[in-house]
Amino acid sequence: MSVRRPWSEVDQFLPSLTYGDAVGNHVLRLKQALATKVETSIFFESAEPRMNDEGYYYWEYGERQSHPDSALLYHLSIGSPIAEYILTRDEPLFIDYHDFTPSEYFAPYDPVSAELVEEGHWQLKGLAERTSLAWAHSEFARQDLEKAGYENTRVLPVFVDFSRFNRPPDARTLKKLRETKTGGPDILFVGRVAPNKCQQDLIKLVRTYSELYERPARLHCVGVVGSTHDRYTAVLRELARDLGVAEQVELTGSVSMSQLRAYYAACDVFVSMSDHEGFGVPLLEAMHMGLPVLAYGAAAVPETVGTGGIVLERKDFVDFAVAVERIFTDECVRQGLVDAGRARLEDFDPERVADQYLEQLLSTL
Repeated sequence: MSVRRPWSEVDQFLPSLTYGDAVGNHVLRLKQALATKVETSIFFESAEPRMNDEGYYYWEYGERQSHPDSALLYHLSIGSPIAEYILTRDEPLFIDYHDFTPSEYFAPYDPVSAELVEEGHWQLKGLAERTSLAWAHSEFARQDLEKAGYENTRVLPVFVDFSRFNRPPDARTLKKLRETKTGGPDILFVGRVAPNKCQQDLIKLVRTYSELYERPARLHCVGVVGSTHDRYTAVLRELARDLGVAEQVELTGSVSMSQLRAYYAACDVFVSMSDHEGFGVPLLEAMHMGLPVLAYGAAAVPETVGTGGIVLERKDFVDFAVAVERIFTDECVRQGLVDAGRARLEDFDPERVADQYLEQLLSTL
């Protein structure tokens, strides 16, 4: 691939570098791609201790910048003082927009996060005139860029680090899941416990399925149970008790990659009932792991799933329960979804994605 290179350094900025986070994984893979052509570093507002060695604090940028002909790439996902810092710089700027979850989902449970989302909206608008090129990872999210005043916008795929799954599943977790399996399906959802993810609707689905088919379904919600969403987590646990399915619902909290691999291997169907996803990387992870995908078609989810799974336009619990049963009991349906998911992943081949980013970033003046 032939590209023009108007600068010698492209440095990435993001609010927080978190282990296993979809944005963080995307940033790390993009760094690998950029490093084949230019100097590149990562700068953050905060980072988990185990991620500190992957970059530097953003206020160190002036002393660590290697070349005068540099460009900045800001991963915008929430309000951050990095946005104000970037406005003081005069280097060419790219925006990688990771979408904002509407603040109304957070307001009843986490007012601080709601305020940060509102701050992010203002910063998104404030950076528009300063930006040479902005992109999102879905057409749904790209429309936010247009509304905020960005003139040069794209939709580019997200980097998904499928290589993380090239390891054996945790033997203890896999054994436990298989030995305790009931006569019904094991439903998996992967993502942090958060109001926009609608884990409460997955719990209701478990109750509906168990009533319809007179055998218990189990739900495994794998993802961080953050302290900022303690109130929402308490609501979920109370709902499971009230519906009589507490023993069928597991909120795992943070797990290791080998444990996550075990959940993907042991479960029967991946179900998303989120009201808002700016993309939804776990949908693709499920396809990679050969797990059929069933999802509610909200926000960017239909774009992400494409032809790789079943997308239902209405959040009807009976419809979802019937779909789960069909996937669980009909091997032809199940295998068809597995094959469709793997075909969908061709659009996210890491080398193909890297080429698209290098073409856009290194040929944009």
